[in-house]
Amino acid sequence: MTLPSSPARRASTLCVTLALAALLPAVGCAGCGDASAQTPVRVDAADLPCADFDPTLEEWETAGWFGDTCEWIPFTARTTFEIAHPLGRVPKAVLIYIAFSADGASATLASGDAGLIVGATSETVSVRNNTDQRFFLRVVAR
Repeated sequence: MTLPSSPARRASTLCVTLALAALLPAVGCAGCGDASAQTPVRVDAADLPCADFDPTLEEWETAGWFGDTCEWIPFTARTTFEIAHPLGRVPKAVLIYIAFSADGASATLASGDAGLIVGATSETVSVRNNTDQRFFLRVVAR
């Protein structure tokens, strides 16, 4: 069933629609931002007392698995971390593990915005938590 509409009602509806369309770009991008446009938090080797480099496997990790005596890196919401690594080359693989507790219990591989790989060089790996949730982070670079 279609209700009849007057020209005044159609004009009013059109004005509201146009006003909302004009607001969408401002509202739709609130909080949006390019991760590369934000200054990353630098994490140096001295900040990672439990980091481990195995030259035989050519693998480096920021901390061990849960149950280890060291805590994982606090992975603050909406923050990019630039983490120094000793590989001396660009990693072939970067794995991001996240957990809700500092000891890494019940950890999982990060996916989507919970753990974005922003970049990797022969000296650093950059990862981003693009959510509003705080996690704890473990990075493995190979």
